[in-house]
Amino acid sequence: MLTFTIKNRKVIYLILVAIILIPAIIGTVLLVKNQEKMQGYVTTKAKVVDYERKREYDFDEHEDKIWYKEIVEYSVDGKTYKATSDVWTTAPRLVGGQIKIAYDPNRPSKCVFVTNSYEGIIVCYGLSLVGVILLVITIVGYARGVTR
Repeated sequence: MLTFTIKNRKVIYLILVAIILIPAIIGTVLLVKNQEKMQGYVTTKAKVVDYERKREYDFDEHEDKIWYKEIVEYSVDGKTYKATSDVWTTAPRLVGGQIKIAYDPNRPSKCVFVTNSYEGIIVCYGLSLVGVILLVITIVGYARGVTR
């Protein structure tokens, strides 16, 4: 049977706190950076015109999977631009489908694909909420372990 000294318990609880808080912190930082990057950008709709494709073997499912990056076109002041998403997906939008993008008005060829910002906020705050709940459970467990 494993027995833990108070010193060992402190280390274990500190590791658990770090594991819990790191994803919430990273999610928050990424969300804020993405929002900052889009400051001053103009949003518009882009049309999916093609895909970049790659094939990978999925060792868990023992099959080939095809991954796609969406290629879109959008117009600014009568000029058409093309952009390729940074995100690989197995379920791309259909050719002809619309995607919301944001472009730099000073350099319209520079754009970012706008994901639903509510999804990002929900994920960010969801991770934070889970982190806080697990942190409380960890602190209570630590307090009970120290008093024993």
